[in-house]
Amino acid sequence: MSGPTVTLAMPSCTSDDSPRLDKLGGDPDVTPLRVLVVDDESLIVMALNDQLEHLGHEVVATASTGPEAVELADQHQPDLVLMDIHLGGGMDGLEAAAEINATRATPIIILTGFTDKALVERGRSCGVVAHLLKPIDMHDLRMALEIGWKHFRDSTSRP
Repeated sequence: MSGPTVTLAMPSCTSDDSPRLDKLGGDPDVTPLRVLVVDDESLIVMALNDQLEHLGHEVVATASTGPEAVELADQHQPDLVLMDIHLGGGMDGLEAAAEINATRATPIIILTGFTDKALVERGRSCGVVAHLLKPIDMHDLRMALEIGWKHFRDSTSRP
């Protein structure tokens, strides 16, 4: 049994100095995002890459550890980061999110295999705009991207 369907339409950026936001395909009413994908399971990374491209977004880089995610976020400056909570390299996804956001405000969507209220609370201070439960469904991914991006843009555009 499926729940109600929600469709969000977001305006496209038309600024000449932001060619990266040109339409990449997918839904014509969604702003294409440059996304960093972080997960230590290569099959999940491949599936997310395919889903993101199908939705019209660009995967700018992939990482499998927290430190690698921080480095690639600094290098590529993605619009959004999709990151697993459990990563190798001595740093979990929330620690990596906090380091990424210490340098540049970037919305983070955390991927997790279970719900945990403490995790959600901890994520709020790290730039986490949404949590997605694995396995990730295309509809849930689309909604998390749209709602997370809108929330981030609304919160950063306030005076």
